[in-house]
Amino acid sequence: MKSSMIAEQGRTTASVIILAAMVLFSGCKDGRTGSTGTDNRNILEEESDESKTEVADQRIKSEVATIRSAVASSQSAGMDVVTKLVNFNDTYPGTPEIIEALASVHMARKDWSAISELYRSVDRNLVNEGLYIRSLLMSHAYAEAVAFLEQKPNRNQQDSFLLGYALYHNGDSEKAISELDEVIKQPGGQSADALLIRGMAAIQVNDWETADAMLSKSLELQADNAVAMTALARVKRKLGDEPFAELLENQAIEARNKATMIESRMIQVSALSQELNEAWAGRKLDECRRIIAKLMPNADEKTRAVLDNYLLSIDRLEGK
Repeated sequence: MKSSMIAEQGRTTASVIILAAMVLFSGCKDGRTGSTGTDNRNILEEESDESKTEVADQRIKSEVATIRSAVASSQSAGMDVVTKLVNFNDTYPGTPEIIEALASVHMARKDWSAISELYRSVDRNLVNEGLYIRSLLMSHAYAEAVAFLEQKPNRNQQDSFLLGYALYHNGDSEKAISELDEVIKQPGGQSADALLIRGMAAIQVNDWETADAMLSKSLELQADNAVAMTALARVKRKLGDEPFAELLENQAIEARNKATMIESRMIQVSALSQELNEAWAGRKLDECRRIIAKLMPNADEKTRAVLDNYLLSIDRLEGK
């Protein structure tokens, strides 16, 4: 990662470059009067270093804010947006607003490898540690996640769980078990996820009794976890309980089918919500009513309240 001093120098240099570009675009060429008829000959000389940096910073922030707003409103990020931010980051390295915006765009695209690569290239004080760790785990960079978490000072309970998770997936079962045992001992540490990974690590070392206990506890806390069901079925079969193993496998199939249906519904709701936002922005009121009618049947209480507010607003606009 780059040092803070290099990043700061790069940012100051970038600021001067931006301001110079602004002057050139306004009509100044080689220090002579441009087509605007305004003498810009001494603008750079008259500006103080502080004002140059301030103007440049404001321009960067404005450009990045525009991009982030567009991404947030569309819930998507095209390659043109990504390319523009990447170019910004290459030209003005170490600018926090650009790093944050680029990470947000990559996250909207679920491009976890790109997030990891971005944070590898910047100073650690610019890294969103939670997002970086998540990106490493989601892109299966377990060894790197282990190294990052082991170097993290004052790890909290969640950090220790993620370290155990990364160690397990990296094949270091003994260290994973040690780390997860410490997590589970802590108040609130016996989460379904921690118990699940602890049970899976026990399977890796053929500790079937411990695996049975941990996975059973995990399912008590999260009864619809298909991964835990499948793992526990394997353990029960190893321990000679074939009927229970078969029952668990059937339950795991049902749980996966249910999860697939829920995910499909969520995707549909997300798409309809986007259509509603666009229809409302264009004041296409009949279209809004059609979309709301589709959303209402599966809406929870909070979503219903939002949809009801839409309907009230539509009624007012229609003079009802």
